[in-house]
Amino acid sequence: MFWLRKTGSGSSALPHFSFSLQIEDIKNTISEEIQPSADTDNVVDFVQEFQLSLSELNIETTGLCESRPLPFSDDQRARDVAYDLSSTNAIINTTVDSLFPNGIPDEFVLFTTVKVEPDNTADLFTIIDGEQSLSFSLNPVEFEYRRRGKVPVRAGVDDNLADGKWHRVAFAVRKKHVLLSLDCAKPKEHNRRPKGFQPSFGQDSVVRLDEQFKGSLQQLLIVPDVFRVLSFCNDFTPDCDTPLPYAPFLSGAAQRRDSNVQVINNVRYIKGERGIPGPDGPSGPAGPQGEKGYDGVRGERGSQGTPGSPGSAGPPGPPGPPGDGIYVRWSRLQGSDSKGPGPVAGGLVVEPPSVPGDPGVRGSRGQRGSPGLPGTGGEKGSQGDPGSPGPPGNQGNRGASGRSGKSVSNQSHQIRSVHETPSL
Repeated sequence: MFWLRKTGSGSSALPHFSFSLQIEDIKNTISEEIQPSADTDNVVDFVQEFQLSLSELNIETTGLCESRPLPFSDDQRARDVAYDLSSTNAIINTTVDSLFPNGIPDEFVLFTTVKVEPDNTADLFTIIDGEQSLSFSLNPVEFEYRRRGKVPVRAGVDDNLADGKWHRVAFAVRKKHVLLSLDCAKPKEHNRRPKGFQPSFGQDSVVRLDEQFKGSLQQLLIVPDVFRVLSFCNDFTPDCDTPLPYAPFLSGAAQRRDSNVQVINNVRYIKGERGIPGPDGPSGPAGPQGEKGYDGVRGERGSQGTPGSPGSAGPPGPPGPPGDGIYVRWSRLQGSDSKGPGPVAGGLVVEPPSVPGDPGVRGSRGQRGSPGLPGTGGEKGSQGDPGSPGPPGNQGNRGASGRSGKSVSNQSHQIRSVHETPSL
């Protein structure tokens, strides 16, 4: 059970009222024309994220519309709720992880319903960490990306919205360009996205509303669908004669809060006592099969199992090497006259193992072999000893007559003695 109270300004035109409705009854009474958009799962709602802090500051004010029909009533109206940020210097912040669980998208559309005072010089919000920052300004409409040691990079248009009036702004950041749709009109600005505009923040980075901002904020959304620029008014903030279609609490996208009070668009919800649990619903269909889990830890060693039954005989193994016992040799024998093993059926001969015997008796000398081939010439020998005298030779021919000698008897005797010398 929730108590619903109109958040009117207290004027006679919009009197206060209160009544009680169950949430299910509220859902059933909303017409199809004003049902919340089905695609709200990825919508990042800054005001909803900061709602608890904003409510505690007591800075509520009237937003875009002084009077608007309620989404579940044809004859009841209420004002749009906004927050006058000019009246507080409080620091309101959160983390990137709270707003962007899947990280900041590279392409997105920023939707905001805002009023900026003419003397404002501050940004609306900033995302910051120790090395970089990304700020969004409305005078002019642009994102400014700063990185330590680098020149600031700006992605935006020249429109200046610091005029003290309410505006509905749709600012798209695409891969190659940026564009602005102001107050539900077709985009009139189309600028290139700078090459160096590539912000990337960790999940623990800080998202902070600028405490120096002068103006009022009703709505601030970021949607990762760049094709919804022209659908901002219909999907989120239509004209004042149409109920607000976007209600995160009713569509199941509301944040859980510790406070008993929540303001969703222009409706304040006060939490009542917890109701009695309803009956169990029917079982849903079986979900898809989950992914394969991780391998478990290794289990403890099991106990010794019982012996298994004997297995069947294996195939014959390969032949082994010869052993020390009897071995078998196959041969084809033609017969033998000598003693000893003879041929048997199939040519199988059994030979016992043997060891080397003693040396035998030396045999008789063999026959002379045939002459060998002539050898090669030897070296020249040394001078031999003188031989013995040979036999006398044959008598030679008569020599020529000599000259007449002297008639000396003694000399004749010598010549005769020479001729009569006996042979050896």
